[in-house]
Amino acid sequence: MKENDSEFKIAIIIPAYKSEFLSFTLDSLSNQTDKNFRVYIGDDNSPANLYEIVSRYEDNLKIFYKRYKKNMGGKDLVAHWNRCLEMIQDEAWFIMFSDDDLMDPDCIKLLREEIQKSDNDVFHFNLKIIDTEGNITNTPPQYPGNLSSIDFFKQLYSYKIDARMPEFVFRLSHFRKTGGFIPFNLAMCSDNATVMNCAYEKGIRTIENAYVQWRYSGKNVSSSTDSVPVNEKMFKALIDFFNWTIRFCKRYNIKYPFTFRQRMAFLLEQREIKAQIIDIEKSWQIFFNSDGAKRYRLFLPYINMRKRRICHKLRR
Repeated sequence: MKENDSEFKIAIIIPAYKSEFLSFTLDSLSNQTDKNFRVYIGDDNSPANLYEIVSRYEDNLKIFYKRYKKNMGGKDLVAHWNRCLEMIQDEAWFIMFSDDDLMDPDCIKLLREEIQKSDNDVFHFNLKIIDTEGNITNTPPQYPGNLSSIDFFKQLYSYKIDARMPEFVFRLSHFRKTGGFIPFNLAMCSDNATVMNCAYEKGIRTIENAYVQWRYSGKNVSSSTDSVPVNEKMFKALIDFFNWTIRFCKRYNIKYPFTFRQRMAFLLEQREIKAQIIDIEKSWQIFFNSDGAKRYRLFLPYINMRKRRICHKLRR
């Protein structure tokens, strides 16, 4: 089959809102050695004039731009992802990219070569973390060439690998067949659950020597932890995600990889210190009720011990 046939067509979707780094993102796409892809930009009613930036690249990229009248990402980011996904034409593959991230020049070239060799439904670029100046601040461990869905979950939450949405490539037909994006509040862990779900049958195939650079700008949803409401929403989303993983393992008759105590410790460690002491018993009752109130009472002394440690840190 020829490379320009629909089986090999690739869509890069950018649910856009921020303007600060959008030109750098589009520069990295313009610099791809294989430009046989389309870029779909969904402007989430940004206060900035994003089209002024996008229009500079219309001669170098196949860009389809749409400005939505209603901001959706502020309330339901997954819903915004879904409406951006509707822009796709005849592409078989898509990348849900970001308005501030970057791609190495050979990413699309190497992806297309891997698609022709492998039968996976989920492909993966390795990751580098950059700051607002574009400096590399961290290079997480590389994924193995093939990684099963459950091993992805195990390694991710054992801190052996990292994951962000823009580093994954999905086969659109399989993505839709398996139910699409798994929604959680603020899209927290929606990428991880979606990868697990889509990769269950054939695993994740990592593309060697291809990196996506994810920008920690301080304005990412996942880094917006400076208010109690956002912290509480993120914590509740983590609880919902872990409960989803329990159901996922039960559905496929997989032994759950983490003990109850490990899960509890992980969730507590994810919260900002001040947010941890706000209604912590109420939040934990939500989680423990899914496994039984007895377990909540069993681990209540442990929770109280963690609270005392948190308060001690705040007094220092």
